Amino acid sequence: MQNFDVLQGLFWSVTYILIIVYNVKNRNTNIPPIAIFINFAWEINALLQDITVEGTAIFIHIAWCGLDTAIVGSYLLLCKPVYFKKIFLMPIFLLGLLSFMVAFRHPNGMLITSFFIDFTMEMEYLLYSFSSRSKQMKVDITALSIGVTKLIGDLC
Repeated sequence: MQNFDVLQGLFWSVTYILIIVYNVKNRNTNIPPIAIFINFAWEINALLQDITVEGTAIFIHIAWCGLDTAIVGSYLLLCKPVYFKKIFLMPIFLLGLLSFMVAFRHPNGMLITSFFIDFTMEMEYLLYSFSSRSKQMKVDITALSIGVTKLIGDLC
């Protein structure tokens, strides 16, 4: 089980880095902004929940929270608004924070909510990579890589 946790962490870390690269390179995001902010809210809750846990868990949460901060920052600073003005994402973020505080009280709440968020994001990237919105009707390799690495990470 420990080896799968390491693999999962590696694939998710690669995914986060690919998302940042995609946002910076394209000055656009192909992930719904709501998912970005909900994922950020989840990561903050996970960090706060595990802050007292001994071992490497806290360092992993700090690293991922840092990567999530870079994703949110790259979206807010570089990317065009998607769906609506960026300011409207703050209430969604706060609602996500509160919702996850409640969900994390359930014994499997952390796992269930992370799977739901991840699955939604994976499908978004995989669909986007083959969509006609991709440049010149070619497969968007970065988006495809993000979807695949995130999916493999979840399967680990």
